[in-house]
Amino acid sequence: MKLTAIQKQLMQISCPVHGVYPEVHIWGDQLQFKCCCEDFRRQLLRHADSLMYQTLHEDMGKEIRRIMKGKG
Repeated sequence: MKLTAIQKQLMQISCPVHGVYPEVHIWGDQLQFKCCCEDFRRQLLRHADSLMYQTLHEDMGKEIRRIMKGKG
């Protein structure tokens, strides 16, 4: 999973209330957020989960296609 790509996407989102951009850091295999408010932090967590799911889904699809090519 490409956490740096997800990190960059999240850092480009500003708080809809305060207009402040978050600090997003990678800590091991997790993302850590520093935000201006808790509502924005929760919004970013949901968005991060969605991006991680999409990335995982794409990676699994590529791996399945690679495996299927080898069996043919």
